[in-house]
Amino acid sequence: MNKYLKHSLFWLFMGLAGAAYLFLGCVPNQYHRDQGMKEMQRWFSAQEQGPINKTILLKDVRVCIVGDRVQFKWTPAQSIDSGIAAYADTDNDVWILGRICNGKIIVNENHLGHEFLHLLNWVCPEIANPDNF
Repeated sequence: MNKYLKHSLFWLFMGLAGAAYLFLGCVPNQYHRDQGMKEMQRWFSAQEQGPINKTILLKDVRVCIVGDRVQFKWTPAQSIDSGIAAYADTDNDVWILGRICNGKIIVNENHLGHEFLHLLNWVCPEIANPDNF
């Protein structure tokens, strides 16, 4: 097969893939979210099981959902180069970027859970620091 035919077939394939993506809309997003959650559960299930019976009370927790990182209270997180999409502080505030999906506010569940683990770790050091898993 000559290189021009290969090149043409490649772009035909890319065009068809793009058209399929347009017709499928948000379906791939839900699929990838579900796959990510399955992978996290697979990792979690592979960890050692133990006799755990722990109740932790978090008082006055506030979750601040913002649409743009410039709204973050912590200056280092405001920079686009920071890579920070969420953080917790010692005032029991969780700051997290939000988006709109089907007219409702959504947040990244992994980021929210990660930040709540920080709050739990600060109250109860038996809870692992999520930055050190």
